[in-house]
Amino acid sequence: MRILILVIFCLALSNLLVSTQLGLGDGEALYTSYGQHLSLSYLDHPPLIGWLIYLATSAFGVQVLAVRSVSILMMAASAVFTYLLTKDMFGSRAAAWSPLLLLATPIFSVGMIASAPDAPLAALWPLFTWQLHRGLEDNSKTRWARLGRPVLLGFVLGLAFLAKYTGVCLAITAAIVLGSSYGRSWLRRPGTWMGALVALGTVLPVVVWNAEHHWAGLFHRLVWTQAGAGFSLRNTGALVGGQLLYVGPLVLPLLLWSVFYLVRARRRQLSTMVLLAASLPALGATYLLVLWSDVAEPHWPGAGYMPLFAAASALVAERVRATTVAKAAVGFGCFVLVALHIAVETPLLPALLPEKSYQPQYDLGNELRGWPEVAETVRAMADDDMPVLAAFYTQCGQLAFALSKPGDPVVRCVSPETDDFDLWHGAFA
Repeated sequence: MRILILVIFCLALSNLLVSTQLGLGDGEALYTSYGQHLSLSYLDHPPLIGWLIYLATSAFGVQVLAVRSVSILMMAASAVFTYLLTKDMFGSRAAAWSPLLLLATPIFSVGMIASAPDAPLAALWPLFTWQLHRGLEDNSKTRWARLGRPVLLGFVLGLAFLAKYTGVCLAITAAIVLGSSYGRSWLRRPGTWMGALVALGTVLPVVVWNAEHHWAGLFHRLVWTQAGAGFSLRNTGALVGGQLLYVGPLVLPLLLWSVFYLVRARRRQLSTMVLLAASLPALGATYLLVLWSDVAEPHWPGAGYMPLFAAASALVAERVRATTVAKAAVGFGCFVLVALHIAVETPLLPALLPEKSYQPQYDLGNELRGWPEVAETVRAMADDDMPVLAAFYTQCGQLAFALSKPGDPVVRCVSPETDDFDLWHGAFA
């Protein structure tokens, strides 16, 4: 528990350091616009991240720390639920490793700095897996076991879908479990079907919104943005390289090793079935998407790795060689986190690199700076009757966040591609 608290403290401090010195990333600015235009869903993503940012900014004001409070809370919840899942399945010694492995994984330690749809998804995934495992082990006839927990699982599954479309893979997890010898008895429980109804009711806002907008969300994801889609050697390289970079060159092999460990650990067949059912469908689906789509991003498989942290922690607790790899991974992960702070929060990167080799567009720190100064310039030039125009949705999001004070001019997006701003401002046909 002390290790868990220490890891949460370190990651929260990391987030606060960025939040107090720098602005929002381009994606975060768009999701903050979600919070300023409440809707049942959005073109690019389901609505949960927008709703959470709305609650945070309503409580603390439209500022960076308010937006980032969402990612801080979701990061802490992810670590806690992964710890509890691991402890339930493999005991306290293994559970102590799970937050350390999360700290060692850039997609978690670095990626969770941003308030993005992946943040609540990363918290909901281990919560669902943990409660599913507990439910399968609980043979009591209490009202909670027969009714309460299945309803909770249905609600969490629905929330995962509201976080990101990847959440639908948890429905596949549930189907695998209910079809197994461990979960077949659940099909005779009224609570299971009530949980299914709760899940369907929870995802209803996304269905209603898409029906009202001619299924724009599906077309945006599967058609409009996929003009160059197709399996290719480039996409294969992007998948392999992206996973090594985002998951880590030491953590990724450890997680894959844990899959073989699960399959061979026959004495824990229930744990094996639950963890594999909660991870492999999501990993398989997102791997295929990254292989097929040239606009896919390496962090898409992230949620599918969450259950494997429990298996990897058990492996580390039992195998000396795995412990050595895990220690090296934690050291490397801490180095990456510190190096990122130095690169983003200081001018060291452009100062050290030769002028011709420094590419500003690839320096992530650049999208976190400058927008307050742009907003001041715009305020000085603005005409009360004229909106401020921007030509791409990331610019529109950043300007909308920077110009969020009373009396600021309205921001309009004139991008040639359909985006959420078109829906909010009536340009969508």
